[in-house]
Order: sequence, then structure tokens, then C-alpha cells
Amino acid sequence: MCGVFGFVSHDGGRLNLGTLARVARVTERRGPHAFGFAWIDARGRLKCYKQTGRITDHLGLLAMAADARMLVGHCRFATQGDPADNINNHPHPADGGWVVHNGQVRNYAELVEAFGLFPVSACDSEVLGLLIEQEKGSVLDRCRAAVRAVCPQEEPESLFACRPPLVLLGLWPRPDRLVAVRRGNPLQQGRTEQGFYLASLPDGLPGEVARSRTTRPACSRGRGCAVPRFSRDPLTKMISLRVTGEQEQLLERLAAALGLAGGKAELLRKALDYWLENAPEAVAGREKTGEEGDA
Repeated sequence: MCGVFGFVSHDGGRLNLGTLARVARVTERRGPHAFGFAWIDARGRLKCYKQTGRITDHLGLLAMAADARMLVGHCRFATQGDPADNINNHPHPADGGWVVHNGQVRNYAELVEAFGLFPVSACDSEVLGLLIEQEKGSVLDRCRAAVRAVCPQEEPESLFACRPPLVLLGLWPRPDRLVAVRRGNPLQQGRTEQGFYLASLPDGLPGEVARSRTTRPACSRGRGCAVPRFSRDPLTKMISLRVTGEQEQLLERLAAALGLAGGKAELLRKALDYWLENAPEAVAGREKTGEEGDA
């Protein structure tokens, strides 16, 4: 049982260190053995820090991420890999990014052998980063493939067997992307004017707190914060972090002008997401920034 937390800036809003400290203090309930966090700073640089021990004994270290526009963090309850060896602690590298994971990879040994992985730690969570690195496609495609490998579909005779629950938060720069995946394990969100805070537990989260629901994969890009929106996906439960605050306002005005509400407004939102994903400018920008090499 580990805990995760995160932050995504909204239209340049600043991270509140007091709020982050409260969220981290609560998250420690799920993991007292080690902690770590990765963030993208105001200059777009990806940074990471982790160590053995309780995060509540070192809350001042969060100030390193004072200018973070995106952040993912972890409080570890060690089940595989000694937390005294810092290489076993989270975040773990994932092809130019960092991931934190709440859950157990029960088929760890099988995955290492089947995919020809070369882990350098004794922590089972490391294989998620290695799988993301090995897969092809966008960051979202590779996160989806890694989750499928860790949580394979059951055979018909095992329909009622429980697939391992998990939460995965991943962070990549250039362009800035935060991916959140949830299946079974808790993930809450709190919204403020400055941005969104994510955490395994709701206590300590600011603003209006809601639990993530089933959604299709998506992630944030650039400096704008996403406004979560939800739709169904049979594989994972994820928070969508794509539409920026400015685009959200435009979408709301357009929906109101067209007299759309409910399901029709959601269709309009999906159309905007599709355009953002497939527009020539977006493709050209992706090639220019070298997403495949940076992710």
C-alpha cells in the first residue's frame, strides 16, 4: 500500500507549498518507508528527488519544487526491494520521464523474462518504466501498453478473478505531459484557481474534491492546465489532462451558443480533443519538439 500525489498548474498558476505539504503529510499514511517526487520547473526542466524515510520529517525539501508547473510524488510502503537502497524508491525512470506507482506488479518476473527487460533495482514497479520505454507510439500508447502488460485481461474461466489494482502517475517534458492511470486503487483530485492537486487520499486536498472516474487516456500539454473531463474506457481509469483553461472557456461559450448540454456538449468536447490530437499544427509541433525521443 503506497500513496501518490501530484500537481498540474492552471494557466501559469503557482504551486502552493503549504497545500502540497498537507497533501504529502496525509499521503504518508499509505507509505512511511521512503518518498520521492519529480517535477517540471518554470524553465521546463525535469527534476527528481527521492530518499529513504518519512516525508513528514523532510517537508522542507518540497521547496525544491516551488516553481513546479507539474509534479508527481510518492510515499512508499515497501513490499519488494529494500527502501534503504534508494534505487528501489520512487520515482522510477521511464524513457526521459519519471513514473510513480501505487500497487504490486504480481507478474514481475514473467514480464522481465518475456520482454527481455534489464531492471537495475529490486522494486517491481520499475518494470512499468521499462515497459513504457520499450513500447512504440505516443506516451499515451506506451502507458496503455504497459498497463495492459501488468494487468492482462482474464481468460473467460477467470472472469471473476481480481486484476491487480494500481495507480500510475507519469511526467515527461518537452512538451510537458502528465499521465494519470487508475484501476481500483484510490485517486482523488482537488481543484483551485492555481491548478489541480491529485492524491491517493482526499484529506488535505484543496477546493472541491472528487474521485476520478473511468475515462479514456489523455494527458496535459504545454503550460496550460487541463480541466478533467470523463468518459468510459474498458482498460483503465484515467484523469484527462488535455484541454487548457482557455480552451475550456471557449468550449463552454461555444456549447452555450449552440444550445448544447449534457451528452451533446460532451460530444463537442470529444471533437475538440480529436482536433487537438490530429490537427496538422499539433503533428508538426510534435515532430519539431521530438516527442518520441523525449518521452
